Amino acid sequence: MRRHVFWAAACCFFLIAGCGAKEPLEASGSNGAGEQSGAAVVAAGHPETERLVAQARALWREDICADPKEAEALLDQALEADPGYPPALALRGLARSELGRREQAFDDVTEALRHTPTAQMYAWRGLVSLRSDMPVAARRDAEYALQKDARQPDAWNVLGVLEAREGNSEKACAALERGCAGGLCRPLEAARKEGMCR
Repeated sequence: MRRHVFWAAACCFFLIAGCGAKEPLEASGSNGAGEQSGAAVVAAGHPETERLVAQARALWREDICADPKEAEALLDQALEADPGYPPALALRGLARSELGRREQAFDDVTEALRHTPTAQMYAWRGLVSLRSDMPVAARRDAEYALQKDARQPDAWNVLGVLEAREGNSEKACAALERGCAGGLCRPLEAARKEGMCR
């Protein structure tokens, strides 16, 4: 029973969370595997595009997008100015997944991933897949993200929720702890509140 309560709470978290990273696509340097993470691997967009993406990023606070419709509108404008710009595509995909537009969300994040195949992008596509109730795809992308960057917190949290869904509390808690160690603690806090993890 406890597992089902946590799974419901975790699903609610991932359905309302705008994205996993504290600062979406923030350039954070090397990920320890020789790969640059986030926007660091993407050439700067046009100034207008960058301004619009920055405005959209500002809507995310503590993993939650305050206004996914506004974020989507800003990112649509950014993509009109610079079609195919990976940071705008990825963020729009996350906003769309929050709005329930799962296919469009998956397409956006996949397109961003084609141009910027970072651990963060794979983790975000895993998150979109999780929100779309595609657990096999979510697991595949989360595990691939961790191959690229073993510390990727979004990927650990996606795996933690999947393990909880499958009834593997010990593995779920271990994965959520790894996600929290990377700075994303809401899923672990939810699991603790529900009594699934210590």
